[in-house]
Amino acid sequence: MIGAHTSSDALVARANAIETRARWLMTVAAGSATVWDVVEMCRINPKHPCRRLAVVDIIGAQPNVSQKAAVALVTRALDLAKCPDPVVIGKHRRRPFPTVAWLIDGRAETTLSRVAALSEALVGHPFPWDGWPYGGAPGVIAWT
Repeated sequence: MIGAHTSSDALVARANAIETRARWLMTVAAGSATVWDVVEMCRINPKHPCRRLAVVDIIGAQPNVSQKAAVALVTRALDLAKCPDPVVIGKHRRRPFPTVAWLIDGRAETTLSRVAALSEALVGHPFPWDGWPYGGAPGVIAWT
């Protein structure tokens, strides 16, 4: 039975979820957490509110990362993961930005490739790269 009590509980739960997402974005913005901290926390807790955060918002919350750079990184990750072509929304062709839940969805056959594609887009080289762990990353000069 749905009534005023149920509705107020739902509103409180929604407000708490919004507050949790905002706190995590502020933690990332302060440099106390990384994109991977948020992803791992959501992987461990399947009902965590941060699963609804767009990956581009988490990347853009990092210090010294602009929203334009975050969009470019996520677009590159989607290309690397071989996601479907852009969808038409209104007059513009664009892809909807994926959420953390989409990124770590265990039902998808490409979950590992989604995470690996995001890692490659963020780091700038494939992980693991050829010769890993014995050979250095491409483009990195050894200190020996």
